[in-house]
Amino acid sequence: TENILVLPDLEVSPPKHKMTQTIGKVNKKEIKTFFGNGGMPFIAARFIPFQDYISKTRYLKTIKILTNSDIRNAVFNLRIFTIDLKGEPVEYYNEGNILARCKKGKHITEIDVSNLNIKFPETGLLLGVENFIIVSNKYVYDYFDKATQKRMKATSYEPAFGGDMETVNNGWNYYFGTKWHKQVPWPVDYKNLKGKYHNLAVEVVLSD
Repeated sequence: TENILVLPDLEVSPPKHKMTQTIGKVNKKEIKTFFGNGGMPFIAARFIPFQDYISKTRYLKTIKILTNSDIRNAVFNLRIFTIDLKGEPVEYYNEGNILARCKKGKHITEIDVSNLNIKFPETGLLLGVENFIIVSNKYVYDYFDKATQKRMKATSYEPAFGGDMETVNNGWNYYFGTKWHKQVPWPVDYKNLKGKYHNLAVEVVLSD
C-alpha cells in the first residue's frame, strides 16, 4: 500500500570544530638547516607519538612545514605513514597523495587536510615530505668548487624543507629502493647547534 511520508528539511553544513590544539612549532627565524634534494627520490619524515591529551582532538586539521624554494610554485608531496609494533614505518596511513605548493623564498607553508578526516592513530603519526623530481621543480645554479678552483653547475629539485637540530632522534629517512632508516647523528663539531639529530620541523593542528 502506497503511503506518503513528510520528512523534515535536512541541512548539510561543515562540522564546527570547537576544540583545537597544536603539536610542535615551526620557527622561521630559528631554523637554519634544511633537507635538500639533488635528484634522488627521497622522503624526510618525523615521528609524533600519541599522547593522552590528543584523545579529545583526534583529527588532523592543518600541517605547517618550513619551505625554502628558489623557484615559484614548487610542488611537493605530504606523506602520512603508520608505525608497526617495532616503531618502524610500514605503510601509507591515508589514500592518495596530499599535494602542496609553496612560494619562492623561505616561508611557512600550511597544508589544510581537514577535509580528509585523518584520525591521529594511537600508534603515533609519521609525517613525511617528498620532492617531485620533475622539470617544473628543477633549479640549476652555479657554485665555486674549492677542490678544482672552478665554477661548477649543480641541480636541485625544489623546495628544501626546514629541520630542527634536536637531542632526541624523531627523524626517519627513506631513499628510493632502500629501507627506512633512523636519522644519523651529525658530527660532534657542530657545537653551535642545539642537538645532533636533524629532525623535520613540523607543526600540526588537531581538532575534535
